[in-house]
Amino acid sequence: SEISIDFIVDLPPTKSTGSTNVMVITDRLSKSVILEAMTDITAETTAKTVAKCLVQHHGLPRGVVTDRGPQFTSHLWRHLCRLLRVQQRLSTAWHPETDGATERANQ
Repeated sequence: SEISIDFIVDLPPTKSTGSTNVMVITDRLSKSVILEAMTDITAETTAKTVAKCLVQHHGLPRGVVTDRGPQFTSHLWRHLCRLLRVQQRLSTAWHPETDGATERANQ
């Protein structure tokens, strides 16, 4: 399967954890969505959250489409995708339709 990952940021803090960001993971075939509240969206936290929310329950995707955010262009993220043999595709700048399913879920 192939997934898309995006973030909704700067939301009001949650009462339980104070999280102000939500990671949105969308299966590009089934259109199912996983939402995960996050306090920060660094490359390390993003990788850990993907492992916890997605890989642990659904297995490794064949590919992942993301925007060009710093967490996805980082050495850590690129190395992780290479190690796990997950094809990384970055959406074109100013062309969010590349990641359309996740962008629609964010709305």
